[in-house]
Amino acid sequence: MTTSKTTSKANHRRIVIAAAVGLCAALWTYACGDGTTEPGDDQGTADAQGTAADRTALVAFYEATDGPNWVHSTNWLTDAPLIQWYGVNTDFTGRVSGLYLSENGLTGPIPPEIGNLASLESLYLSANGLTGPVPPELGRLAGLRELWLHSNDLTDPIPPELGSLANLERLFLQRNDLTGPVPPELGKLAGLRELRLHNNDLTGPIPPELGNLANLTYLSLFSTGLTGSIPPELGNLANLEHLELFQTDLTGSIPPELGNLASLQELRLFSTGLTGSIPPELGNLASLQELTLSSTGLTGSIPPELGNLASLQELSLSSTGLTGSIPPELGNLASLQKLSLVQVSLTGSIPPELGNLANLRTLLIIYTDLTGRLPASFLNLSLEVFQIVGNAGLCVPDTPAFRAWLRGNGTEGVGPFCSPGVTRLTNNNAEDLSPAWSPDGNRIAFSSDRDDSGGIYVMRADGANVGRLTNGADGEPAWSPDGRRIAFTSLRGFDFWIYVMQADGTGVVRLTDNAEWHGEAAWSPDGSRIAAASTRTDGGGTVYGVDIYTMDSDGRNIVWLTNDSTYNTNAPAWSPDGRRIAFQSFRDGDDEIYVMNADGTGVVRLTDDDASDQAPAWSPDGRRIAFQSDRDGDDEIYVMNADGTGVVRLTDDDASDQAPAWSPDGHRIAFQSDRDGSLEIYVIDVPGSSSP
Repeated sequence: MTTSKTTSKANHRRIVIAAAVGLCAALWTYACGDGTTEPGDDQGTADAQGTAADRTALVAFYEATDGPNWVHSTNWLTDAPLIQWYGVNTDFTGRVSGLYLSENGLTGPIPPEIGNLASLESLYLSANGLTGPVPPELGRLAGLRELWLHSNDLTDPIPPELGSLANLERLFLQRNDLTGPVPPELGKLAGLRELRLHNNDLTGPIPPELGNLANLTYLSLFSTGLTGSIPPELGNLANLEHLELFQTDLTGSIPPELGNLASLQELRLFSTGLTGSIPPELGNLASLQELTLSSTGLTGSIPPELGNLASLQELSLSSTGLTGSIPPELGNLASLQKLSLVQVSLTGSIPPELGNLANLRTLLIIYTDLTGRLPASFLNLSLEVFQIVGNAGLCVPDTPAFRAWLRGNGTEGVGPFCSPGVTRLTNNNAEDLSPAWSPDGNRIAFSSDRDDSGGIYVMRADGANVGRLTNGADGEPAWSPDGRRIAFTSLRGFDFWIYVMQADGTGVVRLTDNAEWHGEAAWSPDGSRIAAASTRTDGGGTVYGVDIYTMDSDGRNIVWLTNDSTYNTNAPAWSPDGRRIAFQSFRDGDDEIYVMNADGTGVVRLTDDDASDQAPAWSPDGRRIAFQSDRDGDDEIYVMNADGTGVVRLTDDDASDQAPAWSPDGHRIAFQSDRDGSLEIYVIDVPGSSSP
């Protein structure tokens, strides 16, 4: 096999030599005619002189850099053609076009004679022990495209003469001991694609002239002593893919112009003196894969626009002065693999939308002011590294599902498990009523009179981000099973009627319109029917009771399920399997909880006491029913088995706790209470829940 490769190389060389001879013959004929006149030898003389000059420059280079101790020096200082000297490449005229001596044991200074290699295009001297300054004579190498001097012990300032290298594409000076400023003349290198100056003792500001490098794809200035601000002119670098300014003494704010870098893939600004807020314009960086802003003086909130970074794989905001809550828009980062929030004063709870980060593998939430419980949506994550310790009030739900999840998700440190208890979600002087969980468990709808006229509102499941959906005497919201619509009761017409709107408050449609009271809408699990309660009259306008009926989700095909004459039967609640409906009724002398088949047959009484038992709500697994009762003196929240056995009291205070609503994960119940003066929305943990 070796002989074959050698023969092939020899054949290739003969072909190249034959082609060169043919080319020379053609050029000779073209220049000198048919040979009847004596050809001039000016060009040949020039080439010979140039080759001799190159040989002289190489000899000086060999002697200055301790050539005898190089790792490889085959044919150096011999009469062999220069192309046969180790690491030397020549063009067709014999002039030196490339010098490739990286990792070759070179020591000492680079001699100024290197600037005499007039045809040099590539100079690779990296990873040696070269010392002294970068010779300014390199600026004479007009054809130079590659200058690799990195990983040496070069000192002194970068010569501004390098700005004359009009054809330079890559300038690698990193990992030396260079001092002084970055020459603004480097901004003249119109063809430059990569500029790497990191790990030097450079000082002074970043010259704004670097913003003229229209073809630049890589700019690394990290681990230097550079000071001043980031010039906004860097936002002109339309082809820039990597911007590395970390571990410097840069100050000031991040210029919003960096949001113009459409090709940028990495933005590393950590361990700097940068201050101010994160510009929302960074959310325009559609190609960005890494954004590391940790260990800076940045303040303010995390811009929700960062959620637009569809390609982002790593986001690090640790050890900053950032405050406020985690924007739920970060849950849109479909490509995110690492999220680091360590030693940062973020507050509020973790938005459940973070559970949408299907590609997340590392999550660090350490020493923050975050509170609340980990959202149930975290059970969707498959993490390799997970740390959540030292946070102000953040806790892990103490459920079998979460404990199993922690065991399988690279947990390296976990904060306390949540203690059972009551959490207040709303806090104002108004009355907040009738909580209703969205099917995904991320939001709670409720009614309130906080804005005088009242209406339906929606908030995050931790009480944050309250938004108003309707304006008027609206109440009793109920989410459709697909989360796209909300049914509610409103007095906006002749009487209290049932309406349906989109989950954002638009597209309101009235479902009932006769001269009766209608309310307490409840969706069937498949979303096709709505159960509700309505008064009945005797035809002359006299009300003689409240009964339960069902209708299609568009208000048609009403079917009455109860007919209790003068007794009120209301508050219908579908079982999760859609086969039964729980309700409250006064039919036996006081309000009790009953259950019937979805067609109104098979009525069974579940509670039997002298108190008022009301507002039944099924657990998501259909095994239990929550309800309110004043059997112990005032309204409290209770839970019983679906057959009426095993009644357990959940709340215990002197206030009225009412309107229970199970969370979709089965672990909590939202309810309304006036325990703090006015009616507000609260949640309570459900002990013994087998759900997440």
